[in-house]
Amino acid sequence: MTFIRYSSRFSAAVLVCVLSAGLAVDVTQADELSDQIERALDAYRDKDYGGAMRRLDVAIALLRQKKAEVVADLLPEPLSGWNAGDAQHSIAATPLMAGGITASRTYTRRGENGQDTSVKITLMTDSPLLQSVSILLANPVFADPQSKVMIVAGQKVYYNADDNALQAVVADRALVVVDGSSGVDQSTLKEYFGAIDFEALGKYLR
Repeated sequence: MTFIRYSSRFSAAVLVCVLSAGLAVDVTQADELSDQIERALDAYRDKDYGGAMRRLDVAIALLRQKKAEVVADLLPEPLSGWNAGDAQHSIAATPLMAGGITASRTYTRRGENGQDTSVKITLMTDSPLLQSVSILLANPVFADPQSKVMIVAGQKVYYNADDNALQAVVADRALVVVDGSSGVDQSTLKEYFGAIDFEALGKYLR
């Protein structure tokens, strides 16, 4: 009986959290989410706590999918003279990444020599590993000798010459990586880094 009382309280608490989070989902995209929440509520009222939890798992997965779409929308449009493919996003299913969200977009341009050059921007959020990454980047003991610290768009950024990449951890909750192919200069990487809407990213991370 003790387990049943615990399950009841736990289910109610999770239902409140999911319902609150669900309010941020666009109405046009909320039907499936709302359906799962309603079914979870019905199961909860019937004291089918296992069924309620399963429905909540589906609802939470739908919310994570929505969050991944929001992160992908934060990726900037291509700079003048560049082209870009569609933004890609994924949700990590492994326990180590614990639902971390990754979004990326690749930008290309034909160089003067006729060769294509590319820049890829990757955003990773909601992963428990990010705080560890932030500590490693900031600790000189683990610093790559090829890394250089600079300020770009008001953010502390690490530039690695070997990888031709900029990296920054924002609020210990988002990793931003801008890496370029051979022929992409550092100023172009900085332009793309600066094109990211960090104000919107900051609002997302709150």
